[in-house]
Amino acid sequence: MFVGRKKELALIKKRIKSFSEGYRQNIAVLSPHLTGKTSLLKIALEEKPDKLILINVCPKNTPFSRFVKHIFSSLLYNFLVSLEKTSPYKDISSYHIDYLLLRTEKIIPQTTEKIKKTLSHEKDSFESISSVLDTFIAETKQKILFIIKDFTYMQTFSKKMLSYLAKYIMAQKEIMYILTSSETAKSKDILASELNLLFGNFEVIELNNLSPKEAETLINLQIENIPSLVAKFITEITDGQPFYLSYIINTLKSYKVKTWDSAFISETLSEILTSEYSLIHQKFSDKISTIQALFKQDSSIISLLTAIAYGYRRIQEISNAAKIPINNARSKLAKLIEEEIVSKSGMLYYISDTFFAFWLSSTLRINTDIPLTKENLKQAVKLLIKEDFEKFKDLHNKNKLERLVNLIKLFKDDTIAFGRKKILLPQIKKYKVIPSSKTEDLTYIIGEGRQYLILAFKNGVVTENDVLEFTNRCSYFKNRQIKKVLITPRNIPDTSKLLAKEKRLIIWEEPELKFLMRLYNKYIVI
Repeated sequence: MFVGRKKELALIKKRIKSFSEGYRQNIAVLSPHLTGKTSLLKIALEEKPDKLILINVCPKNTPFSRFVKHIFSSLLYNFLVSLEKTSPYKDISSYHIDYLLLRTEKIIPQTTEKIKKTLSHEKDSFESISSVLDTFIAETKQKILFIIKDFTYMQTFSKKMLSYLAKYIMAQKEIMYILTSSETAKSKDILASELNLLFGNFEVIELNNLSPKEAETLINLQIENIPSLVAKFITEITDGQPFYLSYIINTLKSYKVKTWDSAFISETLSEILTSEYSLIHQKFSDKISTIQALFKQDSSIISLLTAIAYGYRRIQEISNAAKIPINNARSKLAKLIEEEIVSKSGMLYYISDTFFAFWLSSTLRINTDIPLTKENLKQAVKLLIKEDFEKFKDLHNKNKLERLVNLIKLFKDDTIAFGRKKILLPQIKKYKVIPSSKTEDLTYIIGEGRQYLILAFKNGVVTENDVLEFTNRCSYFKNRQIKKVLITPRNIPDTSKLLAKEKRLIIWEEPELKFLMRLYNKYIVI
């Protein structure tokens, strides 16, 4: 069931339609693994104009010779689909390139002849692909929509492969490219270097996890009468990651008898996290095996990962928890960041895949510390989840202001980054909570440390008068170093936001609050 991504879907559909009408804008869709790139493209292509011929390939873990055949097979197959309006395949043997050449040699003889010659004299170069595509376009007068999934893996064919692709994109205007990748940082580097074209740069679409509201909507659409607290807890531990959400939803739906209490939730989730038959457990175990192979079975990597997953964020804390010298820990973390397994914001480390971190801090940590039987491991994880659910329930009953105060108590003169902007979060030695005398829903938190941290929190809509009142309040501290932060879990209206920026206020809305909660290992519940 498709929930969220409406803006991204509309944009991709618009670009495809525009290309069919003569305007080309290439696209790169970037997001972490299993966040819905394939599903998004599948839905976007349902209304693809017939005159666009699709090529859909993936170079990951594929020899160049096979990659070339996949391109030609996809081209011929989708060309036949466009002619026959149905699948030309009748059985498994029909997938072979020879079958497709046989079916198309009388319809597009120049193209099929070029493919045969290319395959018989194949070289590891992009020219072997581009010459066939040029011939096809000239012979059929049709345009091509070329999707390359995990495009960063084209670098494994040759160092210049992406440079050849860039030159061909410039030369051949009748092909629109949609590139996808789960290696976000690496992809951005490539798009800024090898694929940084003089004209027609790639439009980058970044997919994030579903928002709490979207995730809860998906859960409620799929499972009738699920309590709001349970839906919120599932959203919390998965961070709205579409694949994890869908897997948990399907597992819950498979149980006919449901008593929505902590026992049932912990039983279900412990099965998902520990069972050898669970796809999620298999994926996480495979991921750990891959990581260990990268570090040549260095056992300290597991200690580093579980320390971060458990909540240690600063390098000294991580080093102490993992019992690794600080310089050694720093170099290993640098490699984990390069592999996009660990992330870093300013001076704090974290694992952005929340459910993977949840598995690391429960299943893997327990099993590493004390190897257990499968049943005992499940029971230990079940107990942890039950405790977590009860803590979540208690936290859910606390007001937002109290949760915010608990958050700022965790600051320890940390430098963190919101995108490209860095901010120092001073350690607070003492604080006061002061309600506004003018506005009922506006509250000030005045924290004193190396700097003064003055927060204005409003749960409702922030007005221009709120901004002015906060600015006046801050004027009392004009001879001191202060940080002024305006906080709301809602979106601030543009006029109020503009005024706040003019007054040099730092603004934290839902995305920033959510990020901070995650960064400091706190439940979001905003």
